[in-house]
Amino acid sequence: IKDGNIIAEKKGWISTIANVKDIPITFNGKAGFNIENVMAAVGALVALGLTEEQIRVGLLSFNPSIDQSPGRMNIIDMGNFKAIIDYSHNIGALCATGEFIKSLMPGKVIRMASGVGNRRTADIMEFGVALSKFNDYVVLCDPDPRTRTIGETAQIIKQGLIKGGLTEDMITVVMNEKEATKISLEMAQPGDLVLLQADNIAEVINDVLAYKNQLME
Repeated sequence: IKDGNIIAEKKGWISTIANVKDIPITFNGKAGFNIENVMAAVGALVALGLTEEQIRVGLLSFNPSIDQSPGRMNIIDMGNFKAIIDYSHNIGALCATGEFIKSLMPGKVIRMASGVGNRRTADIMEFGVALSKFNDYVVLCDPDPRTRTIGETAQIIKQGLIKGGLTEDMITVVMNEKEATKISLEMAQPGDLVLLQADNIAEVINDVLAYKNQLME
């Protein structure tokens, strides 16, 4: 990055690809994690021999929308609050996106979250601790129990949330993702942000859009 621009440079050659703020997935240059992704993509595409114009067209036309990139930082304006659908299911993703997400709205961050049952108990616990750092309220569900009994993973995450500083009254546990989506959306007040860590992305998108239509009636 030089002077706000993505620069591709190698021996005897330099090119300005695009301004960071013009690339939709950087959210006006505020999403550092996606700036890093853009830089990795540009590096790979230059190595593959694409022209700067081909790369630029791709970067400027790709949006984090439910049409082009379902389940990846899809921000939906719900009227007086916002919903985000994002498959951020590990500690790295939580830490990379946490501060950016908190900056989007002035109110509470309400997150629907779930773990993956075939991870080590200690790792699931630490996922809960990480969740506690960036969210004001967490609705836990268990759509992907794998090797564990239904609900076991959610309870381990809950222990991590409490270890990280959340209290019992800041956590709701339900097994069904569809119900958890509904609870999370209904909890939102003006200025809040509802982040939905979707497992069944298509269903969560449909449920959010249906709820938005209901609010607009």
